Amino acid sequence: MNVENYLNQSLTWEEYIAHINDVIANGDQSDDKYQYYDLNLKRIERLFKKTTLSPEQEERVKKLDKKVILFAITEGWCGDAAQILPVVEVLANQSPKLDTAFILRDSSDYIEHHLTNGGKSIPIVVGVDAETKEEIFVWGPRPEWAKTLLAEYKAGKMNHDEFVIELQKSYNKDKGNAIINEFLDLLEK
Repeated sequence: MNVENYLNQSLTWEEYIAHINDVIANGDQSDDKYQYYDLNLKRIERLFKKTTLSPEQEERVKKLDKKVILFAITEGWCGDAAQILPVVEVLANQSPKLDTAFILRDSSDYIEHHLTNGGKSIPIVVGVDAETKEEIFVWGPRPEWAKTLLAEYKAGKMNHDEFVIELQKSYNKDKGNAIINEFLDLLEK
């Protein structure tokens, strides 16, 4: 699928952060999702500052030979996006071969091409060949370990509160390493 039309509607990292700040300052406070923007912005800022690549990951990044746009479908209220996208941005900043772009799920129909089990789960990050604008991979909406945790929750092995706590603890413990490695695996193909 050629995604050039969607890329033309996309935001840069800085524009995405500005959008979140704008919603915090001017958004509809009666919206159920409004309350998550401020918390997520704090997470995004913390993770963007603290995420680092291991020496092995840095070496893998240096060997990337194809220009790829990591094109994220997201929203500022999404907790998983707040945990994942700063890591993706840090990864992209390590190589001139990588760039990022962001499109809001609720302002575009692009998500319709990337449903997860029929749902509009986010974030979805699509690897796009920078030259041809063709999709080369799709990642998301969470790292593999988090998908396993979600499956356990859905199977009744924990309640919602336990799931949310375990998910947050696991994101903190992993420090973005699984996300970076999963993206590098896809980028190296």
